[in-house]
Amino acid sequence: MPNRLPGRDKVRKSVIKGADGYLATLKSHPYGMPYAPVDNVYDWGSNHQIAHNAVVIATAYDLTGAAKYRDGAVQSMDYLLGRNALNISYVTGYGEVSAQNQHARWYAHQLDPNQPNPPRGTLAGGPNSSIQDPYAQSKLQGCVGQFCYIDDIQSWSTNEHTINWNSALTRLASFVADQG
Repeated sequence: MPNRLPGRDKVRKSVIKGADGYLATLKSHPYGMPYAPVDNVYDWGSNHQIAHNAVVIATAYDLTGAAKYRDGAVQSMDYLLGRNALNISYVTGYGEVSAQNQHARWYAHQLDPNQPNPPRGTLAGGPNSSIQDPYAQSKLQGCVGQFCYIDDIQSWSTNEHTINWNSALTRLASFVADQG
């Protein structure tokens, strides 16, 4: 059907170009993540940036079969699962030390023992240099970069989980699982 959408090859080239940029960022970062916050100032939901950028890298692998893209996507998952400055898995229930108290109204075990913890496999927002919530402000003053995170239900600016962030994690996790 005729349309004004760019041709398939143009879209593929765009994905590969984006993935190459994210790979360059990943290779230059000591923890191998495809996210380069300006002046080391991490944005709200920095982990979703990493997960979404990793999805672009994984898609480039699907399009080309080039091992560098597969390896980059796997490295990105490594960051989310604990190869980071805090040595914490931002995914609940995975790793020796993982997020447990993500900000949510329905998973509030930390505040009310009658409520459940978040289920295994949910992604915390991650480091946020702006520390907008009062709890993080009281605990993280002067934090830098990746150290601007706290696993507490009251820290909605660093520890909330959202459906769009977790959708990227789902895509990335399924890609990594398919790699064997």
